[in-house]
Amino acid sequence: MSLSLCDEPRRRWPHPPGRVVVLLIALAAVLLPLGVPVPTQAAPKPPTAPWPVPVPDLEQWPPYERNKRPPYCTDQSGPWQKQVERHLKLRTDGRQSPQDCKAIQRFQQYYGIRHAVGYAGRVTWGTAVLLDERAHPNRGRRCPRTGYSLICVDLTRQLMWVQRAGKVTFQARPIRSGAPKYRTRTGWYRIYARARHHRSTLYGNAPMPWAQFFSSGQAFHGHSGSMYAPPGSHGCINMRPADAAALWRKAGQDARVYVFGRKPA
Repeated sequence: MSLSLCDEPRRRWPHPPGRVVVLLIALAAVLLPLGVPVPTQAAPKPPTAPWPVPVPDLEQWPPYERNKRPPYCTDQSGPWQKQVERHLKLRTDGRQSPQDCKAIQRFQQYYGIRHAVGYAGRVTWGTAVLLDERAHPNRGRRCPRTGYSLICVDLTRQLMWVQRAGKVTFQARPIRSGAPKYRTRTGWYRIYARARHHRSTLYGNAPMPWAQFFSSGQAFHGHSGSMYAPPGSHGCINMRPADAAALWRKAGQDARVYVFGRKPA
């Protein structure tokens, strides 16, 4: 796959820096006698809150209820009913009850999941997994502990993170890996090419922002669609654009990558 790596133009001062300083001093000398406040440097911003869990996705509709519109609570069990019940500490029997639906609906509303009708679909379950695992995604130690920074990709849980010496340095993010006919390859890799504004040369010039290639054309890159939309990508690791940009800043050329697991059917 051919890559067109683009360099950003350097920023240039519209005027020499010394001239700008002289102009600012002259302006202050004129304004101070008039009592006009001179703008001062803004105070440093407080530290940002911990990484949030944005959920810009629509939950799938329960079967046979596409003509209904919220607000209502479905009586149908979702494909991830047991898992969501377990996460919410409900009775884990895999069967929807009015109490289950209300609890799931509250969870969906709290995290901004649209189509919040209490159906335990792929977006609700994916959000629950992210909440459980984002700070400690390697409890099972399937991603090896190394002395260097390592990008870990878990196809089974559809998550990625970065760790070093067993410590998570980049909390888990949701991903969308390859569809059954375009499986994401497992194993050890390195980032061998990066292109901030890449477009696919194979799939209709599709945009691939923040692309970081690790295996014969397969790359981490931003994707504007849902992370939970089936069946999957053409083999790349799709990420939400903001997450792909954050990984771009965190990783770099020759960063090590370990891909493991198998995407659920």
